[in-house]
Amino acid sequence: LFKANNNFESKMKDMCMAAIEIIDRIQFIHSKNIVHQDIKPENFLVGNPDTSLIYIIDFGLCKKYRSSRTGKHIIFSKSKKLIGTMDYCSINSMKGLEMTRRDDMESIGYMLLYLIKGTLPWAIFEKSPFSEKFEKVYKIKANISNEELCKDLPIEMCKYMEYVKSLK
Repeated sequence: LFKANNNFESKMKDMCMAAIEIIDRIQFIHSKNIVHQDIKPENFLVGNPDTSLIYIIDFGLCKKYRSSRTGKHIIFSKSKKLIGTMDYCSINSMKGLEMTRRDDMESIGYMLLYLIKGTLPWAIFEKSPFSEKFEKVYKIKANISNEELCKDLPIEMCKYMEYVKSLK
C-alpha cells in the first residue's frame, strides 16, 4: 500500500486514499448494524491487481450493536473485557465500555497513524506481560494529546482523532 520509495507527500496521498476506502468499508458494516471490534492492519487486504480496492476481513469478533428488526441499540454495558487488538483498540474499549461504531472509527485512526508513521507511542511495551502492557498502553492513550499523537502529520489527522474521540 505504501511504497518504500515514496516521499512524504506521496505517502500522505496514499494514506488519504486508503483512509477513504477503509472508512467506506466500515460504514457499510455499520449500516448492517454491526461493529467490527478488531480493526488492525492485518484485517485489511489490498486488491490485486487493482490496488485502489481495500477489503476488510476477519469478522470473528463482530457484534450487532442494534436490532435489525427494531433499530434499538443493545443494552450498554460498562463491564466488558478487552476485545480486539490492544494497540489499535479505543480508550473506551480499554475502560471496559461496550464497543460502538465510534470505537471502530477511533481504531481506524490508530491504524492509519501506524501505517504512516510505522510505529505507535506504546509500541515500546510490545514484549511486556499482558497486564503490565495493558496498564501502560492505557495510560499513554488516555493522556497523550492528539497533537502529540499526530505530530509531524497534517492537521487533518489530528482533527480526525479529536472528532472521533468526541463522539458519544
